[in-house]
Amino acid sequence: MVGAGVSLLAGLDGALLLLGVWSPVMSSRLSDWHGPLMVLGFVGTVICLERAVAVGKKPAYLVPLVSGLGVIVLLVPVASPRIGLALLTLAQLGLLGIYVPLWKRSHDDATVIQIAGALCAAGAAALLTSGVDVPDVVGWLACYLILTICGERLELSRLTMIRNRALPALCLTVVAALLVAIANPQIGYRVLGLTLVALAGWLCRHDVARGGLKRGGQAGYIGLLLMIGYLWLGLAGLIWTVTGPLTSGRGYDAVVHSVFLGFVMGMILGHAPIILPAVLKTRLDWTTWFWLPAFLLESSLLVRIGIGDALDRPAAVQAGGAVNVVSLLTLVAVVATHVRSRTRPKAHLKAASPHAALPTRRDHA
Repeated sequence: MVGAGVSLLAGLDGALLLLGVWSPVMSSRLSDWHGPLMVLGFVGTVICLERAVAVGKKPAYLVPLVSGLGVIVLLVPVASPRIGLALLTLAQLGLLGIYVPLWKRSHDDATVIQIAGALCAAGAAALLTSGVDVPDVVGWLACYLILTICGERLELSRLTMIRNRALPALCLTVVAALLVAIANPQIGYRVLGLTLVALAGWLCRHDVARGGLKRGGQAGYIGLLLMIGYLWLGLAGLIWTVTGPLTSGRGYDAVVHSVFLGFVMGMILGHAPIILPAVLKTRLDWTTWFWLPAFLLESSLLVRIGIGDALDRPAAVQAGGAVNVVSLLTLVAVVATHVRSRTRPKAHLKAASPHAALPTRRDHA
């Protein structure tokens, strides 16, 4: 978690540098590796840790440890960035190893989809290590998180007793489109865009989180953020469908932040009250303060993308981007002020049990 936290702060500092506004640390290394720090360093390390908790075996914790170490090495000025990237690649290969016992435990489509996501992450990290520019692997990084999240959401189908093959088919098409993009980026990214639009529509229609909208409270908070996140995913797909591959400009900014902020960070904000306690083995009290970072994130994205990128207003991009950073820091502050230690030993032992890990994750999903 230390490595993930450092990566988050470094990535947010790099975001401010890219926006051309004031930042606490002036280092080109932070801006150069902003994307990998946020995706592989922060979210990737948290995913590795969450999967290690689900397995419940001590050796599995070496994977998030290597990932966090990769972040630290990547940030050290005297070290070659390739060493840190190589460690992040090794961590994602280790994540594939973690999925083996999870697959043996369940033999379900959800695990296969998440394995495909981990393969995308390992491919992206390996390409970056070999010297490929960050914009050229954005599709790989996006598919990593999209597939991982879809795999997690698919686990809910066991609760609703519905055997639906549409989501696995759409995820398979995402992988196929990414492979086509290697040979023909124009065709591949347009197919990927169309698939993401269809995927977002399916998730909006079938995700059980819709039911939480009517209940309000924490369930309403999660349901609303997930539904909005699917809309951001659909917007990214629409942009890729119209433009094809993007590596710079307003369209690139819009599609990247629709996926990684609107969709991915929206999911993280939505699940923070229930996933973080499972990972950290602490108690996190639900509070309406969670609405504050959510509001800041969604409203700043509307300013950044809807006004800044759509209408070519650089000042709006800067303002929206700066508040994007504030929203994530606000989430950290809300979590830090509401986290509590678990006082009941029995609850702690149950949460720590490998046999209790998977049902707990189902409940939390």
